[in-house]
Amino acid sequence: RAALKTLLQRHIEKLSAMYRTEEMQSFGRRMRFKGVTTLKPSLSSQIQQVFQGCHDVEIPPTARIVRVFLSSTFTDTEDERNALMQHVVPSLKIFCQEKGYEMQLVDMRWGIRSEAANDHSTLDLCLKEVQNCQKVSTGPTFVTLLSHKYGYQPLKPKVESAEFNTLLAGVDRKEDQQLLLKWYQEDENAIPATYVLQPITALLPDYVHPTNEQLSSPATQPLVVHGESGCGKTSVMAVAAQTASKMEGGPAVVLRFLGTTPGSTTIHRLLLSLCQQINTVYKDNSHVPETLQELREAFPAFLSKATSEQPLVVLLDSLDQLDPQDGARQLSWLPKTLPPHVKMILSTLPDEKYGCYQQLQA
Repeated sequence: RAALKTLLQRHIEKLSAMYRTEEMQSFGRRMRFKGVTTLKPSLSSQIQQVFQGCHDVEIPPTARIVRVFLSSTFTDTEDERNALMQHVVPSLKIFCQEKGYEMQLVDMRWGIRSEAANDHSTLDLCLKEVQNCQKVSTGPTFVTLLSHKYGYQPLKPKVESAEFNTLLAGVDRKEDQQLLLKWYQEDENAIPATYVLQPITALLPDYVHPTNEQLSSPATQPLVVHGESGCGKTSVMAVAAQTASKMEGGPAVVLRFLGTTPGSTTIHRLLLSLCQQINTVYKDNSHVPETLQELREAFPAFLSKATSEQPLVVLLDSLDQLDPQDGARQLSWLPKTLPPHVKMILSTLPDEKYGCYQQLQA
């Protein structure tokens, strides 16, 4: 932990010496939220698309960032990851800010991590995020924690036909052969011909059925997705966000993977960012409160800005990852009844030590 902190600090000190203080101050001004409205038109349009729920829009980097991908197995390094997030990362962020940089830690523990990811793209997503760190970071890009486990090995999404048939010939049980042929379909148009692993929803159409039903139903209460760590909650939330963004009527999609950034860890900063994004989506310049109590009281009113022409879908993944300070996990800030044209999907661990699921049940 100390070695990681020292390595990053030394690198940032070298980089900061290359730039004048005036440039650092200018950087800080550009990073303020209100600066979004002063960006050049093309970039402003891209950011507007992101606020609307289009999460595949590429925003060119304009800031000095140290972005590090943290890699390890999820279960046997939990304590180490938590120690980094609680004791190391906050001080590194402050250190970077003092030097005019933004420090970001990418922890896929709260990203798309399920073995049952619908399109089997878990590995590709992780590798793409590593490449993104390499692309935007001005410092170190990768840290790994090694322990006793090898980690999860995903099924290959594509297997060349010649290799697949060889493997199939080595399977003794007919039932196992049929199972492989059920999930792997040959694409004869590929060169060379390839067997492709089918999306889960192709064979199990009810895989994300509850979330799809919630999006199209007249329900006025949030849908709660709960289950043990690693069971696929985040994957379901990600698929639900993609589904919502493609729905007829063009709803605004507000998505947060809680606990992955400072702005999604404390209830104060979470509510502030949600209200700011809703204001931006609905082109409303009304005042956004600054104190936590005012934000709690105003949050339902901000949700009420949704319209029949542009409904609002709010997805909050991993409520259990909120900092428990200020009663965040008591969830009194969530409205019990949603305003018209608003849908909300929440996910959480069921463990009593977090208390989120128990509060939602009450």
